[in-house]
Amino acid sequence: MLTKPKGLNATRLQVYPNLTKDFVNFKMTGWHEVSTLVIYNAQGQVLHQMEVKPTGETYVLNTSNWPSGLYQYRLIKSN
Repeated sequence: MLTKPKGLNATRLQVYPNLTKDFVNFKMTGWHEVSTLVIYNAQGQVLHQMEVKPTGETYVLNTSNWPSGLYQYRLIKSN
């Protein structure tokens, strides 16, 4: 399960499906700059990091090899 950070406008970032098993989609809309998407496990360790561009495309993250648990994401603006 992924949790949404406080203060993030849900109309700009869609994360689905929630709950997930094999993959999770991140769709960014209304973004105007390159950003970094970071996924953390419950211990705060970085599991995945990727650059996302303001194209409105959906990024698919394969989670099929991840153990069951709670994960958090953080979207970091470049500037």
